[in-house]
Amino acid sequence: MDVVSEDWHREDEFVIEKLNSFAGAFTLLYDAAQYAADAACSRWEFAISFAELQEIGIRTNDVRWLMCRHWLLHGQDLSSPGDEHRMVRELGGVVFDGRSCFTLSDEGQQLVARQLRSFTDTLSHLSLAEEEPRARSGPCWDAARHELRLGTQLIKRFRWPALNQETILTAFEEDGWPAKIDDPLSQKPDLDPKRRLADAIKCLNRNQESRLLRFRGDGTGEGVLWDRLD
Repeated sequence: MDVVSEDWHREDEFVIEKLNSFAGAFTLLYDAAQYAADAACSRWEFAISFAELQEIGIRTNDVRWLMCRHWLLHGQDLSSPGDEHRMVRELGGVVFDGRSCFTLSDEGQQLVARQLRSFTDTLSHLSLAEEEPRARSGPCWDAARHELRLGTQLIKRFRWPALNQETILTAFEEDGWPAKIDDPLSQKPDLDPKRRLADAIKCLNRNQESRLLRFRGDGTGEGVLWDRLD
């Protein structure tokens, strides 16, 4: 997805690619600038630490490049716990340490203000891209809809209450769909628990919209396993 507006199409491909990849950092820095403006205080009061930028994938040379483009300012945090305000000394160098912190310059704020919607779209797009493989990799039980799916494929929909089957599916969902779970059905003195579990497993395999999943016992009568059939 190309998230840079037409204003930036004149820039070379390298710059456009970098602006796209820094969407998360720019959004974080822009939020900090907005907090400072709202609180009517120095921009350094909400400066972002070097460690915070590194946590979201920004490297040392990325920061140096942003400073060379005059979009980022570098400071050294001299504050101590208990200080009423942060004490930050603005630095011009591109050598950083554990006390380094950063804020958008005026030019940087103008850049992000123009591109904020695009950056937000990028982050949403990346989030969905990360979730899609998860959705395809295993089953999903939606208790509210009473639907079992594998990715986007509907496996089974319960139109009438099926307590034992739904209890098993809920247990799988809560545990993150491991290969096996222990019998989650509550014990009843007048029912054989192994027979009860076996019957529930048989019912799970019946009336599936798409035959992509199979449930089976673990051989002891005390556990449930599942397999993909596709």
